[in-house]
Amino acid sequence: MATGNDSDIDLERMSDVDNLMWIVERNPLLKSTITAMTMLEYAPDRTDMEQRIENVTIAVPRLRQRVVANPVSIAPPRWELDPGFHLADHVTWVELDDGHNSIDEALIIVEDLAEQPFDKTKALWKFVFLTNFDTGEAAFISKLHHSLADGLGSVKLMLELFDLEPEADPRPPEQPAPKAKPKSQSERVVQAIAHERDRGATSLRQTREAVKALPDSPAERAKVVTETAASIGKTLRPANQPLSPLMSRRSAELDFRTLAIPIADLKAAARLAGSRMNAAFVAGVIGAMKIYHDEHATPVDKLRMGMPISTRSDDDSATTNSFAATRIEVPLTIDDPIELMQHLDELVAEAREDPALGLGEAAAGVLSRLPKRLTTGLFEKAMKGIDFSTSNVPGVPIPVYLGGVPVVSQYPFGPVSGSAVNITLLSYIDTAYVGVSIDSAAIPDGDVFHNALSTSFTTLVDLA
Repeated sequence: MATGNDSDIDLERMSDVDNLMWIVERNPLLKSTITAMTMLEYAPDRTDMEQRIENVTIAVPRLRQRVVANPVSIAPPRWELDPGFHLADHVTWVELDDGHNSIDEALIIVEDLAEQPFDKTKALWKFVFLTNFDTGEAAFISKLHHSLADGLGSVKLMLELFDLEPEADPRPPEQPAPKAKPKSQSERVVQAIAHERDRGATSLRQTREAVKALPDSPAERAKVVTETAASIGKTLRPANQPLSPLMSRRSAELDFRTLAIPIADLKAAARLAGSRMNAAFVAGVIGAMKIYHDEHATPVDKLRMGMPISTRSDDDSATTNSFAATRIEVPLTIDDPIELMQHLDELVAEAREDPALGLGEAAAGVLSRLPKRLTTGLFEKAMKGIDFSTSNVPGVPIPVYLGGVPVVSQYPFGPVSGSAVNITLLSYIDTAYVGVSIDSAAIPDGDVFHNALSTSFTTLVDLA
């Protein structure tokens, strides 16, 4: 989270990972938007809610910043305060029409919001409040660009807005709203040179530290270097085609679905295999993939799964991307769910121990400094071969409130980013809320896939 005086705020730059995500959006299929739908017991007071949001944008200046890039700059784009920031550009209230005020109708609005590109001249977030549901509930829709935060960061960011008790008053900002101070072109050039100089010094120091950490034995040292080089090569190796012949088409059209599973049931199933909840979650998704392919008479032996592995520390701010993207080939030939969960534990453990896991920022730095067309092409090839993505985001284990209104549920919709479907789990109190982001070209029959997910998870939790 950015703090300090206004000049410090305007000195911020994108990390290399954030910059890479920014660059590859030249291809609309690779846009990285995190969307979520939070259901509320009823609609909050509009005036009160907007004051709360205004206060949070002061406490978290990143929410008032836009990205300023220079096509010929040697440094990543800057986060700069938007001199024309207005809350109304980012917060919208929509009253659903009678007869079109169900959850399913609301999901269509959420899909449309997620498909729309951000206005990149403004801060990269949108909040939409939907009211007049036939159940009396309301919905809070949040849309964040992935360069603002990763999954865990977005949860941390949202906690700036949510309260732990219903009577909490809007938290007043500890400082006045920051004021934008646009930089001259000469100032930008000087600061870009200084950034690259400091970055080079940091890279040199990190390289020296890495060399010092190598084993003393020449043989062991050669082994570590060889394994690391092989790991980097595997990570960057293009996968030009997905392994599924069924889910091979891609588009920018989304189809959102939801699923809710008791956390206790998922954990009970995982315990049978001596595993954790994430293994049960991924096993349920793989089971759905098998059901879906079999129903289309297109069985496959394995699929390529994209899965982020968090590298976040307690000191990392909400507005930070701290994860490593991994690609794991998972089998669809293991019928025993217990055996499958145990095998998944092995695959994920292997991914976590991969020497390239900690080199994501360095690799992003190299890729982001290549010609943008080349960078986008390389990234597209790397993502094109991912069949599906999964993400498990730990949420809040206790009730929270938004503007004094109890939160009922929270459904996350992760970016598809070139895969056929992204299935993201967000836990809240005692329920695992699953958001399913489907590329409609890859999976045109969303109902069939959703039924496959329901069937697979029902079978899994029935084991316990």
